[in-house]
Amino acid sequence: MNVSLRPAEPSVPARLPESAARRFVFGFFAFILCGVVTYSTGLAVLDRIGMLPPPPLTATLCIDEKFKFLAERGDLQDVDLLAVGSSVTWRNLEMSAFEKAGLARQPLNAAPCYLHVSELVSYTAFLLERMPNVKTVVTVMAPRDFAQCSEAREDFFSHTVAGSYVFGGLPPFHIYLANRSQAKFLRDVLQIGTMRSNPLSQFTMVMDSYGSGPIRKVSTFLPKPVLADRCFDALRELERTVAAAGAVLIVATFPLQPEWHALYDPDRSLVESFDRRVRTSLRLPSTAFIGGAQTSTASLRHADAVHFTWDAAVEYSAQLAAEIIAHPLYTRGPG
Repeated sequence: MNVSLRPAEPSVPARLPESAARRFVFGFFAFILCGVVTYSTGLAVLDRIGMLPPPPLTATLCIDEKFKFLAERGDLQDVDLLAVGSSVTWRNLEMSAFEKAGLARQPLNAAPCYLHVSELVSYTAFLLERMPNVKTVVTVMAPRDFAQCSEAREDFFSHTVAGSYVFGGLPPFHIYLANRSQAKFLRDVLQIGTMRSNPLSQFTMVMDSYGSGPIRKVSTFLPKPVLADRCFDALRELERTVAAAGAVLIVATFPLQPEWHALYDPDRSLVESFDRRVRTSLRLPSTAFIGGAQTSTASLRHADAVHFTWDAAVEYSAQLAAEIIAHPLYTRGPG
């Protein structure tokens, strides 16, 4: 009896019929399309009812909200005086003061929040590269802006994507679609409506027509002073960035709250030293420095350590505009 020792033929998986393969591919893409349509419809509904957070360019709500404000303005090319900085600038500058003083025809408060000086360099460069008519850049600074800088310039968002959205009119759907933190997105959905409408909310996003973000609620915020040496390098980089764009830089330091002084700087030596370091870091003759250590705040009400309440901010802005006009280094007017 002969027994075959040949190995068994390997089994071949059955192929799907061509019609089934087509149905699978069609179903897959239909599922993707359905998801995109559902997501875009959800965004549209949230937008209609005022609960759509700003496109998440940085994942920091108050910075993204400023990008949204800029994208919706439509007249950025005409801006001749630009305010940039952290919330120390955003909350404390009432921009019509610069118009009334003859310093600008179309000023804009483009400052968001939280920016350290190194991040401010990147943000300012982004704006000036796309806003050719800016002649004056104003920033108000406090020690908290110098707390952390890993290098002289830190790019914390995509200039290409933000430029297409803010200046190119690109719809922001792809920015929402690329958002990987849906849990944060849902939290923002629940709070953004109140933040945009209530000036007394915990962190109000209410902005006036110039982009300023008034504070009307007094709170306790007394940040410990920490000064990173690299941030003073970043300040020099900011000065070079502004000068390269053909604009004048005006740096003002903020007159801090008396309660902050009582806690950290009772003899005012820390703030006076901070003012000196800021002043000596600025090297170009076209830059103007206005120190806050000597500013009288008797009539100005602080909301916290680094912000005025809005009525005081209006008064402070008028004072600052007058000091700029009187400054010996200020030689350029609007245009």
